[in-house]
Amino acid sequence: MAVKFHITYDITKFQDAFSHLKNGETDKTKEISLAGRIYVRRSSGNKLYFYDIRSEVGMTYSLDMGWRSNIS
Repeated sequence: MAVKFHITYDITKFQDAFSHLKNGETDKTKEISLAGRIYVRRSSGNKLYFYDIRSEVGMTYSLDMGWRSNIS
């Protein structure tokens, strides 16, 4: 049985849309769903994780997720 994942945001527009944010800032007005393959997952303790995600078009993004973030 295949699971369907609904992508709500184009990863090629991600940097343009969020480049105005400084380190540590978040934009809680938008909830987005991106698709990509996780190539690296690192942890810093049990509440902070770092992910390197690559899209199908070859773009790579590094994300940090605190314990309150939702990633699936």
